[in-house]
Amino acid sequence: MLTLTGSTTAMSRRSVSFDMSTYCPVTEGSGVQCRTVSTIGANAMKIANRDARGYVKKQHPFQGNNIFAQFHTVNNEDGTNGPGTWYAVYSYGDHWPLFIHADGIWFENEDTFSRTTTKHRTQTHPHCPTVLLSGWWMKRLVKGGYAAIAKERILALLP
Repeated sequence: MLTLTGSTTAMSRRSVSFDMSTYCPVTEGSGVQCRTVSTIGANAMKIANRDARGYVKKQHPFQGNNIFAQFHTVNNEDGTNGPGTWYAVYSYGDHWPLFIHADGIWFENEDTFSRTTTKHRTQTHPHCPTVLLSGWWMKRLVKGGYAAIAKERILALLP
């Protein structure tokens, strides 16, 4: 269990704990059919949006003003432990993922929606190379992993 302590203001401190013992990156070609279990709430530190990039770079859960980040544990469909834990950053709810860190790769939502969401992207960008995906593919990636995307793409090719 990793415990972090940070300051939201000069006068208050909160502790954040989350379990990294289950971290295991997804391997390509695993053929695993996946679903995710979200983990947020007590694990997320309340922060100012201007401080979000530091949390994103370190992949720590946080809750900002209309932005948040959490881990998604990719599980097999039968509920058993799956291939790994991914980190995702959202704007205005889990329907709009901005960034996903999966298997050592940062994915970025290339779609634009509003000035505020664009500002959220700027505040949370990890400042490293990213792979651009549409919001549609980002949602599928975080909900089902690589295997779900591959399955969907292959089935789309069938007559």
